[in-house]
Amino acid sequence: MNPLVDLVFIKPEFRFSEEWLGSELAGHIARYGAWLVGEPDWSRRVHSSQRAVDRKVEKILRRLQAVERHVGYLDESYVQKYFALIRRDLQRFEYLINGEPVPSTPLLDSAWLEKIQPERYLQQIAREARVESSFLVERLWTGEHLSAQESRQRLR
Repeated sequence: MNPLVDLVFIKPEFRFSEEWLGSELAGHIARYGAWLVGEPDWSRRVHSSQRAVDRKVEKILRRLQAVERHVGYLDESYVQKYFALIRRDLQRFEYLINGEPVPSTPLLDSAWLEKIQPERYLQQIAREARVESSFLVERLWTGEHLSAQESRQRLR
């Protein structure tokens, strides 16, 4: 098995369900996936549902709450790793609310490196997601929003 390839099996009866067609994963697969078996006859009906957006916001909030509760006990390298996870989820949220397929993590990281004012970008998305977080505000205010490349270097 190749660690760079994800195989996803979708039951035929699930392909046209609203749960699937409105999901983040369906959008990603419809745009970036390759079919090994079967036809992508469902892919034209894919859309970002409110449920997918709500689930992404809930995930962001859970991560923020967890890191805020434990930030005093965590090594700085782990805090930076968690910040990168939250940043990527905020990027994914933006794709979902714009009705666009969510790209892979490497593409998100590349897009992040191109941001001229990353702190403003994240503040704007966090406001749109209605995410209140002292951790996020502190990291953005102090400029501790390392780029993906800087984060990878620091974790080594």
